Amino acid sequence: MEITPDSEPYRTSWAVSDLIAFGSFFVLSLMFLPSILVMAVRLFIPGISIATLSSEAQILLQGALDVAWVGFIFFLVKVIHRRPILESIHWIRTNRFRTGSLIALGATLALAVFVVSSFFPPATPPAIEKLVESSKSLYLLVIFGIVFAPIIEEIMFRAFFFNALYELGGSRLAVPATAVLFALLHAPQLWPSLAGIVLIFVVGFVLSFVRDRSNSLIPSFIIHTAYNGMLVGASALGTLLQRGK
Repeated sequence: MEITPDSEPYRTSWAVSDLIAFGSFFVLSLMFLPSILVMAVRLFIPGISIATLSSEAQILLQGALDVAWVGFIFFLVKVIHRRPILESIHWIRTNRFRTGSLIALGATLALAVFVVSSFFPPATPPAIEKLVESSKSLYLLVIFGIVFAPIIEEIMFRAFFFNALYELGGSRLAVPATAVLFALLHAPQLWPSLAGIVLIFVVGFVLSFVRDRSNSLIPSFIIHTAYNGMLVGASALGTLLQRGK
């Protein structure tokens, strides 16, 4: 029988132990993986340390952490629970939303964030703006933000966390709680912009709401990609134009 979200809801059962296992891995990877990677690189670049990492290296380090987290989720799916990956992350086709409407929603969210953020500028530039100190880091941030971040973050939040929290309290828990976790992950990049953190919570809430209504990861992934494409692309273009003056 083909599983389609429009005909019969499909929910992946996760246990509290899965949340505890992932949470433990998340904390341990944050504590030790950066140091392990830096020590490995030190074999080729003597004297390098976490404090002296370039912007390009910081972006690549974040990418390595993201891959490790998604890899652990796949480990839980395939090795621990022995389930198909695509069904477990709800990568299933749905006719609930039109693709064009999802792209438009993502672009609209990005424009809204731009406009609202302009009225609440932080006292100092957010941490993420400090990563674009060179053209190489800027291009790397654009590639990572548009190509890799949407699928990695959707698997983490709208696939794993959403499903696990849905098992505990249904949509009333899964939608807002996933949005909070999404905002917390981005908070270090956006600090000290409180407005930016609130706005990313709103974006996360919309993504989780669409994920719940469609019972599929694909619509929220499309919105997320359009949002990042508009936001990161426009920010990169503005930075390049400003440097060209």
